[in-house]
Amino acid sequence: AQGFQKIVVNAVEYSDVEIFVTAFMKALKAGKHFLVRSAASLTKVLGGVADKPLLKKGDLVDEAATNGGLVIVGSHVKKTTDQLQQLLDSGLVEGVEFDVHLVLYPDQFEREVARVRRECEVAIASGRSVVCYTRRERLDLGDNQAEEELKLAVNISDAVTSIVRDLQVRPKYIVAKGGIT
Repeated sequence: AQGFQKIVVNAVEYSDVEIFVTAFMKALKAGKHFLVRSAASLTKVLGGVADKPLLKKGDLVDEAATNGGLVIVGSHVKKTTDQLQQLLDSGLVEGVEFDVHLVLYPDQFEREVARVRRECEVAIASGRSVVCYTRRERLDLGDNQAEEELKLAVNISDAVTSIVRDLQVRPKYIVAKGGIT
């Protein structure tokens, strides 16, 4: 492949992905460069991530912990928004909205990331579970701006990751929902 030619890999099972990865790695070692958009199965095989049995509650939650938990919701699709609303309505978590549209204004965006992290830390440290969720409206820059939107999406993804990474308290559990998370 050359000149940004598209390659589509249809895999029925992991052994198909493993065969593709063998060829893909040979191409990379030969000096080829690729921009990849894929499902999780490719990164699982590339990373050599082994299958695990279904998790049990004890694998996810430290029952002795007094801190609250953290749920991160990045997806803005209707189904996820409906699920988020149910969670917020349940009263089981405190909601913290992350205004990702501020990514257009770097100084404000940096302050927003710090605000969201602090609010999550306060709730978690006090024993309350929190759901941190991105603004529900998709950031749309208009026609012919797809590449710029993708760059902004990477900044947003990095910011969501940093909120979790830089927490000064350890949540009782962490649940992530959505592609950008």
